[in-house]
Amino acid sequence: MIEFGGRLAILSSLLGLGIQLTFEPSVFGIIIPVCLYLMSVGLVMPNATAGAIGPHQNMAGAASALFGFVQMGLAGTVGILVGYVHNGTSVPMFVVIAGCGLLGWFFSRFNFQTDCQ
Repeated sequence: MIEFGGRLAILSSLLGLGIQLTFEPSVFGIIIPVCLYLMSVGLVMPNATAGAIGPHQNMAGAASALFGFVQMGLAGTVGILVGYVHNGTSVPMFVVIAGCGLLGWFFSRFNFQTDCQ
């Protein structure tokens, strides 16, 4: 599910970017790609949470808290980045969303794991 969700995230963000660069800006040109992206988040996040907590079952609360902290910290950082490069269009938002989708795919594809005990 993570692989499929990652691909959907990349495709939906590139679709949104293509729509914004090609057509006149519209509400549906933003809403439809973002809804597809949020569907990919629904596929990835439960599995990513289980993957983050699974190896640390004896301290699941701490692992879940760390996962939430990292998630909110990255969301805040990305929000600041979008606000900084905002140019009055939705193009910077879709560029950053596509970058986040590509980073998520990269990290899930190469599956950086350590032996945790």
